[in-house]
Amino acid sequence: ALRESEQRLRAIAANVPGMVFQRVLRPDGSLEFSYVSEGCRTVLGVSAEELMSQPQTFLTMLPEDERLGFLAGLGRSARTMEPFDEEMAVPGPDGKRRWLRGQSRPTLRDGGDVVWDGVMLDVTDRKQAEQRLSFLAYFDPLTRLPNRAAFVERFAAAREAAARDQSMLAVASIGIDRLGIINGTMGHAIGDQVMMAATDLMQAALSPNDVLARASGDRFLVLITGLGSKREAMEALERLHASSQATVSAAGQDFDVSTAMGAAIFPRDGDECETLIRNADAALQLAKDQGPASLQVFTKEISTRAAKTLSLQNRLRRAVDNGELTSHYQPQVDLFAGEVVGMEALVRWNSPDLGMVSPADFIPVAEESGLIDGVCEFMLWECTRQNKEWQDMGLPAIPVAVNVSGRQFQYARRLLSACEQALADNGLSSRWLEVELTESSAMRDADNAIAVVNQLKDMGIACAIDDFGTGYSSLSVLKRFPISKLKIDRSFVLDVTTDPNDAAIVDAIVAMARALKLKVVAEGVENQEHLDFLRKLGCDQIQGYFFSRPLPAEGMRNLLVEGRRLDLSAPRRQSVTA
Repeated sequence: ALRESEQRLRAIAANVPGMVFQRVLRPDGSLEFSYVSEGCRTVLGVSAEELMSQPQTFLTMLPEDERLGFLAGLGRSARTMEPFDEEMAVPGPDGKRRWLRGQSRPTLRDGGDVVWDGVMLDVTDRKQAEQRLSFLAYFDPLTRLPNRAAFVERFAAAREAAARDQSMLAVASIGIDRLGIINGTMGHAIGDQVMMAATDLMQAALSPNDVLARASGDRFLVLITGLGSKREAMEALERLHASSQATVSAAGQDFDVSTAMGAAIFPRDGDECETLIRNADAALQLAKDQGPASLQVFTKEISTRAAKTLSLQNRLRRAVDNGELTSHYQPQVDLFAGEVVGMEALVRWNSPDLGMVSPADFIPVAEESGLIDGVCEFMLWECTRQNKEWQDMGLPAIPVAVNVSGRQFQYARRLLSACEQALADNGLSSRWLEVELTESSAMRDADNAIAVVNQLKDMGIACAIDDFGTGYSSLSVLKRFPISKLKIDRSFVLDVTTDPNDAAIVDAIVAMARALKLKVVAEGVENQEHLDFLRKLGCDQIQGYFFSRPLPAEGMRNLLVEGRRLDLSAPRRQSVTA
């Protein structure tokens, strides 16, 4: 019966994952295994017979620090008779490091032997998962750089050292210019390679005690330590900024990389990490406003500007809710017939407190805060209502174009719903509504933008690419967009008769549009010379002060009632409608 019981126990042990063992510590300090299950071959890569006949094999597997820790824990368990929980790393049968966890309970036998009956399991998968979670808590998985949480901890240690040394620290917030466009046109895989190349450039400009962290997306944080003066801080920041302006290679192509950088200095601009990051972010926003490859250090004026931006944001939120927004309309004229064939709707804000607020001031605030959704939905509804009212009056039926931002395309369901609702509420046919998206927004995530444009097309809504020429479109991507027209940015039209480069760009855009069978609208047409040049190229439509400035609804209605046309018979200057 005893033999049968022992056989049953051995059969059970053979089927237990891991290794079942009985370990004996003799009074003379020698260590033996009186029983080991065959699972030891899987766990340790040796047979049960070898381990029992040569118990030192187990100890020799352990690195020295693991071996010393094991023996100390075993001795402690022998003295206290408490269970022995062990965790160790050993080379596995495949040569790779394996993590083992053992649990055993000691028993003191007559004669002084201490016996542990226990089990040892391979917990490598669990350990690797724990290490992965621990890594993700403090590091970015793509770049393997510290994340924001790790940055905050590193700053705390650096601040203590700076306080002792009476030195300064610099916190920089960095954005990689045009990375979103590269992601949208070339794909995220190539975009990631460009980003990694940019981080390598920045890392090379830092000392071992400095910290480069990825905060999110294309935004990075840098901590520069051991600065003795403001001048030294500026030199370090300028050196870092210059290092990230370079040409890098990815997937066999060259890309010009640049960064916008905002910085704050400890202790001048703040004592806490979050305060310094916030101030560096405010400086970064100003740097971005100044254009690519800009560097801006935080000042009190920037703080004031940030406060004004926040105030404007709060006022704009109320403006959306209280009906302070209105729509103006700028006609689009056919260059062959001289007729008004469309109009672009432009939002205007007349604040009770601030008066007329420039779109250049409040549109960026709306986009950054998410209020652009409400602005866009107001414009869609108001413009469809107004267009339907004019058509019901018997005025010419022409499409109205509404600008939408890249954010609307990212959250396409809301945009599509707003278009559908505006058309249904006001009884306007979808053929009389157009949507304009800037080239840079379209290229930021081209695949998504193409999908949304297709959905709009299915609804009967035409789409146009606005500000064309200012982004980084490739012909291969552009021809995938089911758009109806391109709008040449006014910056190229302004000097088209005096700047050969602008003339060549406009010529190329018109030729490309013709090849793609797209209409071309030139924005910013201000004089007869512009008009003559564009007519000669074969541009389809114009928009600009030469024919009419943006008009309030009443002014646009009057223009349509008058049936005003562009006089194409003689090269004389057109009057501007007030």
